[in-house]
Amino acid sequence: MHANAADAADDAFAFLIAPVTGTDFFERYFERDVLHVARGDAAYFANLYSVACVENALVIGASAPDHFALIKNDVVTHEDMTSERSVVRFRSARKAARPLLDPRSVLAAFADGHTLNITDATTFHPPLAQLCNRIQSQLGFYTQANVYFTPARAQGFAIHYDTHDTLIVQIEGQKDWRVYDPVVPLPLEMQPFSKAAHDGKLGTPRTIRLEAGDSLYIPHGFPHDAMTAEQRSLHITFALAPMRVVDLLDSLTQLAALGDVELRRALPPGWQRDPTFAARLSARLAQLMPRALSPERIPLAAELAQNELFAATRTTAAGTFETLAAFERLGPDSCLRLRADTPFQLRERRDRLDIVLAAKVVSVPASARAAFARLEAGPATFAELETYLPAETGTSFVRTLVVEGLVSIDAEARVALPR
Repeated sequence: MHANAADAADDAFAFLIAPVTGTDFFERYFERDVLHVARGDAAYFANLYSVACVENALVIGASAPDHFALIKNDVVTHEDMTSERSVVRFRSARKAARPLLDPRSVLAAFADGHTLNITDATTFHPPLAQLCNRIQSQLGFYTQANVYFTPARAQGFAIHYDTHDTLIVQIEGQKDWRVYDPVVPLPLEMQPFSKAAHDGKLGTPRTIRLEAGDSLYIPHGFPHDAMTAEQRSLHITFALAPMRVVDLLDSLTQLAALGDVELRRALPPGWQRDPTFAARLSARLAQLMPRALSPERIPLAAELAQNELFAATRTTAAGTFETLAAFERLGPDSCLRLRADTPFQLRERRDRLDIVLAAKVVSVPASARAAFARLEAGPATFAELETYLPAETGTSFVRTLVVEGLVSIDAEARVALPR
């Protein structure tokens, strides 16, 4: 039986790297080395994405052409993909024509050797969004899915490295990859690949043929390029963006500046020409920074960094209206389970419990912490969940979880789950 995204609800990342285990991946490969998983199963990702999904995205995303690009020999264009479309009776309606993505133009470019790139393809394919959210829920990594559809015997990007880790899954066709050892270990966004600076430092590449059903992990900083074989290729690149030390350090610095006016002061006029400035500033920072980097400040700085992650987190709608309907039939034996595709974080604050979600924070009484712990342990009946909550608060608590997309409900369940 072939794996699919729906089967990956409990361990989405394992679905992408199987049979390699998560423990083995993070101990041996993550930020260290390339991993090629050759499965010999062309249908492994058949239920994840397809060319039909690309065609649907061209229609669904017609009014968002900035998500689409054409790439050929390292030249990226967002032009020549749209056509002006007016409305019926536009003169009397006084509505101007607007540019919309034209699938015919994209098809012509594809036939001419251009790769079609769909950036953040989750915008037009909810199951892919759910998979990315599951990975974020599991790992705490923001995950973005970018689609690349390339004609036969063609190349999109020239050699480059990414400043995020990439996990590539081959949906259809073949692609030949060349991967080089890093010339800049774990580069930041301000350290992009430079052909002039880095080309001469490349050694002998590893060559990998990615077949349909295969996965390929490339750590950030490893230069690479790819060429299709004798048939077209469709792959998804999952861009993995974990929290880095520098991200937390930036939050610590911002937090320190909130509480220390000395860090908010302007530099003196002419500081850039003062030969003594560097030494004086270094001495001053040596006094200020130990307190800024003290252990007790790290949890709050981590919250600030996590807030940025959740501000970028996507929301999903799959099944939410059915869950609301099930809530209307809520009974003692109704089965509730936390959704794996809704990333969230709990923060305890005196008499309140904050639920940090995509672009918002919802506050519930602190007494709900035990109920959350029970749900985190596995599915629970409503009757059991009520035993962890103050009297008469169970229904309102569950309604909050339903509206925020945190739980699914089987209102027809009649057998209580084992405790």
